[in-house]
Amino acid sequence: MNDQCSVVLKGGKVECMVTLDGDGAEPKSHPTGKGWDFWFEQIGKLRTLVPQNGTRFAKPAPVEFGKAGCQAATFKSGRLRVDQLPAGSHICVRSASGHYAELILNAELIRDASARASNDELRFSYILWD
Repeated sequence: MNDQCSVVLKGGKVECMVTLDGDGAEPKSHPTGKGWDFWFEQIGKLRTLVPQNGTRFAKPAPVEFGKAGCQAATFKSGRLRVDQLPAGSHICVRSASGHYAELILNAELIRDASARASNDELRFSYILWD
C-alpha cells in the first residue's frame, strides 16, 4: 500500500487519494469513512499505521501470534510506528467490528524509506479471523 491509503481488512480493500494536478500544494489526505480499519502515512523517514474507527494495534513481535495470541494480546490506541520494525515482523490488529488479524511485514518487500525519495510504499500480508 502507498502513503495515504486506507485499508479494510475484511475483504482486503485498499483505497488511496490521488493528487491530480501534481503541483505539490495539496495537503496529504486519505480516504475516510466508517468502514476503514487503518491507513498508512509516511512523513520523511517516519512510517506509521494510523488506526481508524476504533481499530487498535498490539506490540509487534518477530514471531507468529496466531489467533489465540492475537485474542490474548494487549492492544493500544494510537499510531504504530513501522519504519524501525525488522522485515517479517508480526502485528496483531483488533478492528472496531471485533475481528482479529495478524499483519506480516513482507521481508523481501520492506525497503529503507531513505533509499529513494519516492519510496512511500509498505507491503504486508495478513490473516483475518472472525
